[in-house]
Amino acid sequence: MESQANQNMLTYVVRKSLFFPVVSLFITQFVIIFLIISAKSFIEFIIRDFQLGWSITDTVNGVTIVLQFINIFITLYIVLDWMYSYYIFRPHEVIYRKGIFIDQRTDYRFDHIEKIDIKQGYIAKMLNYGTIVVYSGSLKEDVAFYDVPMPHRYSSIILKHAHNDFASKSKPYYVATS
Repeated sequence: MESQANQNMLTYVVRKSLFFPVVSLFITQFVIIFLIISAKSFIEFIIRDFQLGWSITDTVNGVTIVLQFINIFITLYIVLDWMYSYYIFRPHEVIYRKGIFIDQRTDYRFDHIEKIDIKQGYIAKMLNYGTIVVYSGSLKEDVAFYDVPMPHRYSSIILKHAHNDFASKSKPYYVATS
């Protein structure tokens, strides 16, 4: 009996999938490289046409340094946003915490789960992440948990606890995948 009670008290802390932060970092790098290359041509044009008398090399180096600081800031933001955005799956509730400087917490209690959908595209299926959409009678709306790794595992955890709630009730529930 005690092991069953401990099993019902399990808590899972789940970070969002790494796919989108990694893709964002690659895109950021390509944009910064493109801006550095195009800035060189633009700076040469401006300095020559307007006869500013500035050194082209020093100006390009200055713009490159500024763009690299912007790159570092964006990279830190993407990484910290991923680190400080996560779900906590507990019996009968899911907590979403987010925030680098200001902690935002949203609690979703699931007293009467009626439906759970798992949405995955082709890439999401290959990388085993997806969106879990839960419809709860107590919330009266769909609640989506985005970019959850192993969504089938966590939807079954939610369902397991929902099943325990519904064991004494006759309300049906189902899982749909798409």
